[in-house]
Amino acid sequence: MRIASWALAAALVFTACGPVDETDEADQLVRYPTSSPQGALIKARRDGIVGGRVTWGYPQVFSILMEMADGSAGTCTSTLVGRRTLLTASHCVRSDDKRTSARYVDATNATVRRDNQTIRATAWIAHPDWLTATEADESNVDIALVQLEREPFVRPLQWNQEMLDLSWRTRLVEATGYGVESAQSNNSGTKRTIVIPIVSVASSTLVTGTNVPLSGTCFGDSGGPIFATFPDGQKRVIGVNSKTRMAECGPGTSTRPDANNQWVTDNVALYEAASCMADHECQTTGCATPDPDCLCLADGMCNAACNAPGTSDPDCPSSCAQDGVCAAVPCGLLGDFDCSPVSQPCGRDAHCNSRMCRESPQHPEPYCTMACDTNTPCINGLECNAGVCRFPILPTAAAGEVCTANSLCDGLDLVCVTIPSQGAEPTCRTRCLEADDCGKGKACVATTDSAIKACAPVVQLPAGKEVTLTPAACSVAPSLFALLALVPLMRRRRRQ
Repeated sequence: MRIASWALAAALVFTACGPVDETDEADQLVRYPTSSPQGALIKARRDGIVGGRVTWGYPQVFSILMEMADGSAGTCTSTLVGRRTLLTASHCVRSDDKRTSARYVDATNATVRRDNQTIRATAWIAHPDWLTATEADESNVDIALVQLEREPFVRPLQWNQEMLDLSWRTRLVEATGYGVESAQSNNSGTKRTIVIPIVSVASSTLVTGTNVPLSGTCFGDSGGPIFATFPDGQKRVIGVNSKTRMAECGPGTSTRPDANNQWVTDNVALYEAASCMADHECQTTGCATPDPDCLCLADGMCNAACNAPGTSDPDCPSSCAQDGVCAAVPCGLLGDFDCSPVSQPCGRDAHCNSRMCRESPQHPEPYCTMACDTNTPCINGLECNAGVCRFPILPTAAAGEVCTANSLCDGLDLVCVTIPSQGAEPTCRTRCLEADDCGKGKACVATTDSAIKACAPVVQLPAGKEVTLTPAACSVAPSLFALLALVPLMRRRRRQ
């Protein structure tokens, strides 16, 4: 395997720390011709979260891997905006010269990207105007869609369809992505988020982030969302990360979906529409022959005609196989891989064996539930309420406060854990992967749960010396970790 050319450029150019270069892209390209490794890097996929923290939230945000015809590979970020449609950037699904489309794309919403947790994509499309746009105008239409082969157990987010105006300047928004933390880093593949201001609003783009302190996006965040919370309390995507404005990353330009709303709306409808083929959706009009999916609905009857690939009847025992259909019948001890279990996240009723996907005010994502009564008790920690199993409403605890199994930590990425070196009582702490996730004066330390690390204050000794709490894992081979971090950026050949 060889390191992809743009990744190699990053490794060679940004090896030493230095002052933030606040010149704009045009100035950078004057200083570094596009024929040089530096200029190529600046011009190419300059897209990651700078100054942010790891997040276990936002399941609608996916990392996508794309492979080009020459075998080179790269990663971007995307947002689920339909049952199986991702919103991303055009340059994430096309080659750098725009001449060829990606030959393979997959996606995962795991906090740390793992290749064995991906969903393969079946189609992708870049905005047609991006293919002919000049370099100066690319960000106006740097927007694309990816269709997944199956639905994830996630409820989609909306993109903003109302035109933004200059009143949005200085508003705080949130950027989320799988990119590196700085131009000198090679730690892409971990979901991070940060709150940053809107710097400017143009007719088709936004600029977000700050120079001091440096915050915004970097390599690997392209295609990722800029979120805003609207008066109705809903988060919507108001920007799709297109490029950073400085070689050191940070402030970045995003394509506005509202300015491209007609194209996005039309193509999402195309990707989400039921076809006359076997796709687990019943299409009742426009089919020369009956849609086989219309014979295979969850209607309480097992139709023997539903035995072709992709046409499993949820009411038939055969649908317990991994076939993209959530069975509506019992599936033995192992259950159905295509169903989300009771109390686990879902996107809609069809994701649940019971066909009941419900929301809870204390849980960010909908979850599968079931009917209950005196003869049918609830399971997995749910309680029977008005004939439906629901999560109990628990008292809340803030960051640093004592928590119990009967309380809920109130805040994104807060977990109730016990840190042995800080007492026996469990407290609400920010979950972390490494020290950089915790900020100044805190360390990322082990908890009594071996699967979770959390942020804790650095202990001050009486003599004024500091001692950091024992981290969950020791870094005994930094050169090895650096190599491992480069793996997602390596050029690879997929066996056919």
